[in-house]
Amino acid sequence: LNKKLFISSDGLIEWDYNGSATDYVTLIVANMNDIDSGWTVDTVDSSDDKTMTFSEEYCLNSLTRIAEEFSMEFEIVGKAISLKNSVGTDTAYTFEYGQDNGLYSLERQQVSNQNIITKCYGFGGDTNIPYDYRSRAKVLVFEDRFLLKNVSLYGTIEGVYRNEDIFPQRTSTLTASSIDFDAGGGTDFNHKTSYIEDSTIDFDINDYLIEGETATIVFKSGDLEGIECEIWKYDHSNKRIYFNPFSDTDGYTLPFYNGGSEIQPEIGDSYTLVNIFNATIIYRHCR
Repeated sequence: LNKKLFISSDGLIEWDYNGSATDYVTLIVANMNDIDSGWTVDTVDSSDDKTMTFSEEYCLNSLTRIAEEFSMEFEIVGKAISLKNSVGTDTAYTFEYGQDNGLYSLERQQVSNQNIITKCYGFGGDTNIPYDYRSRAKVLVFEDRFLLKNVSLYGTIEGVYRNEDIFPQRTSTLTASSIDFDAGGGTDFNHKTSYIEDSTIDFDINDYLIEGETATIVFKSGDLEGIECEIWKYDHSNKRIYFNPFSDTDGYTLPFYNGGSEIQPEIGDSYTLVNIFNATIIYRHCR
């Protein structure tokens, strides 16, 4: 029970559910049979329906919370799970500890649990994810939702890995840069005529725009390292990107004339495109 994630019938690890005590135990059993056959629902007392929320929990923890939510107690005999108002047999025995009672202290020790995962559900970021991606998954996921490794050695032990910094993206370098500072008083960045090029772009950015998002270029090196600029036009025939200037809250803008010592993108600067969707990029991150 502490090796299997409690997952909804449609494969979610973060989900809400409304049902009776029997419904919940049935779900626990279904999850366990997914990795270890033979689990069954034994005795479950009747109850009203309740709504619970689950998030990256193992079946044992979920079963414990379910029992608490229904004010019941669970019992596992072999692979049969029961959920009752009370389990066990009431006896007349009373156990005490302390001075003159023979037992001076009780201590609970956690059995060592090695950090081994053989079935991993991976989740990346939500950047560059379209609405129709993999059954409407909101973040980057594996095609089968999980990866398996060393199951034959350790059995199935499920776990979750999250990293929002992993998302579909294309990082490359500039092969040309033409920046004009002839707008306004003659020293302002002219976004209408300025552009950068990358001759290695192998898809038309215009075909992969995401509805409700603005395609953006993020500079990874050079004078504009860390700066994000919105793309307002892409000329695929020349692999040419036109972008709006970055403007800070104090009015400082980039690219910047800087008295003739221009702060601007140059050939060889690396960059990433975000807020676009390209099946090739998705494939490279999910294969």
